[in-house]
Amino acid sequence: MSQTEKRQQVLTFPDIGCAGLIAGIFLRDLGVTYIPAPSNQGAEKSAAFRSAPEDMCLPFKLFAAQLEQAWHQGANTVVMPSSRGPCRLGEFCELLRVLLRNRGCDYEWIVLDVPSDIGMKELLKRASQILPEVWRDKKHRKSLLKKLNQTRHLLKELEKFEQELRRDAGYYDKPKTASDLISDCKRELSGAGGLEDAFQIMGRYRWKKSQLQRDFSKTPVKIALTGEIFTLNEPSANMRIEDRLTELGVCLERDITLNWWIRKTLTDFIKNRSGGFGKKGNSLKNAYLPYEIGGYTKQTVEYAASAGLRGFDGVIQIFPSGCMPEIVGRAILNRVDEKEDIRVMTLVYDEMSGEAGMVTRLEAFTDMLQRARERKAGQIQ
Repeated sequence: MSQTEKRQQVLTFPDIGCAGLIAGIFLRDLGVTYIPAPSNQGAEKSAAFRSAPEDMCLPFKLFAAQLEQAWHQGANTVVMPSSRGPCRLGEFCELLRVLLRNRGCDYEWIVLDVPSDIGMKELLKRASQILPEVWRDKKHRKSLLKKLNQTRHLLKELEKFEQELRRDAGYYDKPKTASDLISDCKRELSGAGGLEDAFQIMGRYRWKKSQLQRDFSKTPVKIALTGEIFTLNEPSANMRIEDRLTELGVCLERDITLNWWIRKTLTDFIKNRSGGFGKKGNSLKNAYLPYEIGGYTKQTVEYAASAGLRGFDGVIQIFPSGCMPEIVGRAILNRVDEKEDIRVMTLVYDEMSGEAGMVTRLEAFTDMLQRARERKAGQIQ
């Protein structure tokens, strides 16, 4: 290809949770050519995964494997968010660029840094590179903003749908019904032709959820899930921990979601707000970690410290091996466990983690919380 010849842009992006699902619906609606991020199943066998520096965290290695596979499927441009602070996500783009180029994947990169670093004008300029030429015309700006708002609303709808099912799972006759309904909904959404089709699918599944019967005479264990954002939101990175807990009959809540991240990173920047958790647990938010130390560890500690006040029996912190901010948070949560009378378990993931061992720990932790609750109620000695 000559230097003057411009290749057609084919996008791809590392996936996290339902981000790829929702972004795909938006891009199809705009007519953008893109390659969905390949599945993480078997990623540890890929050459890019094995070529990653040994001390890099699991998210980096999974991103490398996804992007190498997407290159061989025809992608040539990566869209990727970045950040600052001790979390190494801020270095991912440059490190991935070098690693993948050495593997023959000569991508173009559209790096979406946080607006507090580069300003909103520069962020919008970079984001506009994603759009086809027709959508860059000013006369389509109103329609584009409408689609962006619809996409954000779709993400909120999907996360709310999942959160409500997870929160009530312990009250269903068959808790696994909640996991199955979430899985079926996402499967149908992956085939949606556009935003209108996606909202119709969500409407059907909201109706199905409303038909589930709950038995509030039950007293299920309630667990708050917190930790590093990628491991929290990506089932392949946490070995489907939410499904595992749901199937054990646990009522579950996860604090950091993709919509929360968008609000904290973009919306609150625009509105010049702090982006905290609101009024919940404010009296405790500075008791253990008053400063931002990178990632969202401050939120992890705040959320865990206030979990008991919000009716939870225990907290599970999860993060990938080598995540520096969450390692600090883990040490602080030991004090939270002692002083707030809330049990905290930490799970650390890497490519060597075994699913059977994780399931055993979850079962033991859940059983311990149930017995602790019964002991407090005086049902057992």
